[in-house]
Amino acid sequence: MTLGLEDSMSTIRPHYSEARTILADVVPLHTPFAIQCEASQVCNIKCNYCMQSFIVKKQKQLMGLSTFKTLCLRAKEFDTKFKQFNFAGWGEPLVNRELPDMISHLRESNVTENIAIITNGLLLAPGLSLRLVDAGTDHVRISLQGMTSEKYWEICAKGIDFTALVDQIRFLYEHKHECRVSVKIADIALATGEEELFYETFESITDGMYVESIRPMFAQNKQDGKIISKYGEEHSPVIACPQPFFMMSVTATGDIFPCCSYYDPTKFGNILGTSLRKVWESCQIKKFQIMLLSGNRKEQEYYSVCRDCHMPDAVLTPGDELDARTEEIRRRLE
Repeated sequence: MTLGLEDSMSTIRPHYSEARTILADVVPLHTPFAIQCEASQVCNIKCNYCMQSFIVKKQKQLMGLSTFKTLCLRAKEFDTKFKQFNFAGWGEPLVNRELPDMISHLRESNVTENIAIITNGLLLAPGLSLRLVDAGTDHVRISLQGMTSEKYWEICAKGIDFTALVDQIRFLYEHKHECRVSVKIADIALATGEEELFYETFESITDGMYVESIRPMFAQNKQDGKIISKYGEEHSPVIACPQPFFMMSVTATGDIFPCCSYYDPTKFGNILGTSLRKVWESCQIKKFQIMLLSGNRKEQEYYSVCRDCHMPDAVLTPGDELDARTEEIRRRLE
């Protein structure tokens, strides 16, 4: 829906496309729909509900431009383009100063239909915003952690000037050309009565706005007995995680994973020595997908990261559900 204001172009809706393909109808895919690229393992804030606050990661590196160019070469191995290329992952993409050059090279490589950056926005100085737009970014998705400087300190333990952050977003919007600018905020970052303030603040300086439901993605987060996606949809527990059926993730060091969780034994190679397409078409990936379809993700012993993962319940997107058709999909894979 829209705000119903004549001078506002912003819509209140999540970032995913309303014309999303029904995943169960099309798997197995010859080309992944999406690539997630971890330009940075470093984040400039540590939100108290995020993995950066309570998961110790030994390596915290930035992806080098040469590694990224190898990723683009690997991307050309597929017969068709990706629908989406997201700069996201463990860290804050804008920490990597080579990000505009990466986006420019990605645009020239012509391997994806859409290029998005998922960022907290704190580093969106005017000069960087202009470089990102000029490089060919299609969408900047900004995650807010509050509507005041005080709330940022409470959630992130970081002192920021919230008014300056809003001004940075306004500048990006005013100079975005064809780039889409959207903001989202976690429900737990809003004080009582602040949801309307959120919409009023960003209705004229963004293309889209949304309040996300922060659910128990990690065991350390409090449980309340409900299973609700970040889009506010209550649902049954997800058995067959859909991510490995439509996406691949590449870390800052080039490791290849089938989802957004970067733990062995789900590492299926490294782009510096492995074909991205061969990994996608490998028996190893197929075996992993069949495990997810078997219904025992929570009981199997080999992939401990999957057994303990709450992410599928939190990030389930409408149209990606596989549980009702697992036998049918398994027959296609076999």
